[in-house]
Amino acid sequence: MSYTTNLEKRLQFELDNRERIGTLRKLRDHPTSTSTLPPTIDFSSNDYLGLARDPHQATLVNRRYQTLTSTSVLQRMISCWVPPGNTFPIGKFHPSHPIGTHNYTRMRQRESALLCNSAYDANLKVLYSLPNRRNKGVVLMDELCHNSLIMGTRLGRLDRFCCGSVVAPLQQILETAQKFGAVVIVDEAHGLGVFGRTNARDLWSVDNSTDDTKFLPESGGGTGVLAALHLEHHPALLCSVHTFGKAAGCHGAVICGSRTLVNYLLNFAKPLVYSTALPLHSLVCIGCAYDTITGSSGDEKRARVFRLVRLFRRLFQNSSVPPQHTPPPPGEIQQHNAASNRLRSLLLPSPSPIQSVLIPGNQACITIATQLRNNYGFDVYPIRSPTVPKGLERIRIILHSHNTPQEVTSLVSMLHQHIVTLLVTNDDHSVRFIPEAARNHQHMAKSRL
Repeated sequence: MSYTTNLEKRLQFELDNRERIGTLRKLRDHPTSTSTLPPTIDFSSNDYLGLARDPHQATLVNRRYQTLTSTSVLQRMISCWVPPGNTFPIGKFHPSHPIGTHNYTRMRQRESALLCNSAYDANLKVLYSLPNRRNKGVVLMDELCHNSLIMGTRLGRLDRFCCGSVVAPLQQILETAQKFGAVVIVDEAHGLGVFGRTNARDLWSVDNSTDDTKFLPESGGGTGVLAALHLEHHPALLCSVHTFGKAAGCHGAVICGSRTLVNYLLNFAKPLVYSTALPLHSLVCIGCAYDTITGSSGDEKRARVFRLVRLFRRLFQNSSVPPQHTPPPPGEIQQHNAASNRLRSLLLPSPSPIQSVLIPGNQACITIATQLRNNYGFDVYPIRSPTVPKGLERIRIILHSHNTPQEVTSLVSMLHQHIVTLLVTNDDHSVRFIPEAARNHQHMAKSRL
């Protein structure tokens, strides 16, 4: 009994320490039909196209699942089930089952594909099983990459070097890798469903007008950044990882690459060998999501998303710090203009539905996010250190096809108001809290776009 008690004390100590420095995570209560919580407006989920909440999408999934599980169809599928004694459990479909991989290889224009339970799982499988340090394995990655990539390199005992990026310059990365005999793994977690050949123009900064004549109408919308840039067949591309837990609105992930790579993973990726494979219903959800994402409905949803992205950025960049006096005296005008410019500079460059506003300091970041949620119902998310470097904490705002222009306009107004009230101005009405590291980070980010 004392052992358990002592252990729990140690666990509570670690939790208390996290709360003290502002990094404690908590499960939040969400409004229900019986709760007193006010309804919230989604500006935090990765459900970019709203498929996870779309009743039409749910109907499509249910109908297809009922068809596939009818007696006649099910009997024809029995031979594809994993038999007893294999590494994959009885009653689940093999990760290379044609129902699960046919669409992915065709749409990704790759030789083979391997289904996984999640993108975290997929990244672990790839990086864990690659040649390790004994074979002089080295990984270069974005300094803000997902934790699954970091953990995969640690498990694989790979040397890791980091480099920052806002929008990955894939063309240059692939060409550089080819020059030095290296290979590239592209994580398309936020590319699937959001970018593709039908909206390649949206990959560039939405702050500037783009010459649409450079982009001819194409099919294959929503299949990712590699597809948008026609890089699926680049010789330096080892594989790409696509998650279904974001724009696809369901669960799972797929690794797309060569047959050699997929066969290698089937033999050496222990997280795959000893995992439960996805059930049929998950495969049906994924297949239906692909149909929607790559069809005209997907193009319409993406168009709505990027109209809101442009609206959000335009409104924020047109915001200003209110003067202390009306009208301001001549000596205050220059100071007021400088403060307004610094306020607008808090918005980080991004052409994607993920927008970030710098709010340095964990507690300040949490305070603004909490006020926006509790007072106005805007569900935004604070990104705190050490997830991002200290001094570069930010509010993450995600725009979706189910958001409205009115919601976006109100969000920008309230966000601006709380930044000004809580963080931006002091007695002499000058912006006081943006550290030099943050300004340098912004300059580097803009130079990459």
